[in-house]
Amino acid sequence: MNKHILICLVLLSQFLSAQTVIPQTIKVFVDCSNGGECYPAFVRQEIPIVDFVRDRLDADVHVVVTAIYNSSGSAQYSFHFIGRNDFAKYNDTLQYSVQPAANDDEKRKLFVAKLKQGLIPYLNKTAQVDKISITFDEKKANDTTSKEKDPWNAWVFQLSANGNMNGNQNYFSGGLYFNVSAYKETETQKMNMYASTSQETQKYVDDGTTYKYDFQSYYLGLEHYKKMNSHIGLGAEVNASNSLYSNYKVRIQTSVNAEYSIFPYKDFNSKRWVVVYSVGPMLNQYYDSTIYLKSKDLLFQQNLGSICSYIQPWGSVNLGVFWSNLLNDFRKNNLSLNGALQFKIAKGLNFAVWGNYTFVHDQINIRKGDIDLNQLLVKNQELLSSYDYNLGIGISYRFGSKFNSAVNPAFRGLNYNISL
Repeated sequence: MNKHILICLVLLSQFLSAQTVIPQTIKVFVDCSNGGECYPAFVRQEIPIVDFVRDRLDADVHVVVTAIYNSSGSAQYSFHFIGRNDFAKYNDTLQYSVQPAANDDEKRKLFVAKLKQGLIPYLNKTAQVDKISITFDEKKANDTTSKEKDPWNAWVFQLSANGNMNGNQNYFSGGLYFNVSAYKETETQKMNMYASTSQETQKYVDDGTTYKYDFQSYYLGLEHYKKMNSHIGLGAEVNASNSLYSNYKVRIQTSVNAEYSIFPYKDFNSKRWVVVYSVGPMLNQYYDSTIYLKSKDLLFQQNLGSICSYIQPWGSVNLGVFWSNLLNDFRKNNLSLNGALQFKIAKGLNFAVWGNYTFVHDQINIRKGDIDLNQLLVKNQELLSSYDYNLGIGISYRFGSKFNSAVNPAFRGLNYNISL
């Protein structure tokens, strides 16, 4: 009797499994909180066969998007596909690059194309599988010609200029800014060369008396870094700058730099922990004598820092600790603590806190003598301070329909951007 019951149970379970309802589609949460442009309206419009939801806890597929930009303006996007519910065992990572010359339409189409590719394994388990077609570009696949030679040898150049002005009957502020740069970045090394200059003017009238203050600055720099292996990077840099605000007529710094990555460099999109050290000379010439009665000096400075960042489905953590001191006087030092935490507490509830605090004991550039009230009001002169800080905190809660697939283009207003 027991044997017959067992056989019936086995047959019944097989019958029920055969009748398992295939889900119509998948619920997808595209998480763009860790950088990059995600084009939400365009994505929903171009991928109508999935249900886009507003919270990861409602999703069958949580897509964590990260973007890292290199010095030439190219962006490397990473899609981390994290399966949930019936798809919990399906996880994947997809990466692609966006060239700096790509326009907005090319960027968003590439974003959608790669997102579609990553969603295919999940859609294969739904009723939408019959709506999926895969095309194969045979011409490109059979193209055996050698890779086109780059006449610029990976160098990217940029020129930019901009200006602004604003004011009223009593006040005027304006500025001009110019920049030229050249970048080269490959898988193993990168080199940056840049130069910039700015001229700013502030003027205000008080009881018939006109006060005018000019600010000017320039910056020149050269950097070269090389990745030696999956954990170590070496480099050197030199830069020259000028700042009336900070009392530097000329400031020239050079350094040699070393970095060790606790995690392999290939994991930087999801987890990063590096320790950086640099040391080198610094030559300063001042507009006015400093509080140490110096008109110029030659000093050596060392820097030690550590950066740690994690990007996970529940949020992200970014921490940094930076120390510097003068080798001839360790009392002249600077310690900066930086951090940011973004945490998805529960469905629809998000929390973030960020800030930094710096202990400042190395302001060797401060002018001697007192600053007058007018200069203090327009902040055109750096003042002695033993600390700097900023702090931010935020919380948000979203509620309502968990779906956000609809796209209504009406009354969206003007939307444009200009990239120089």
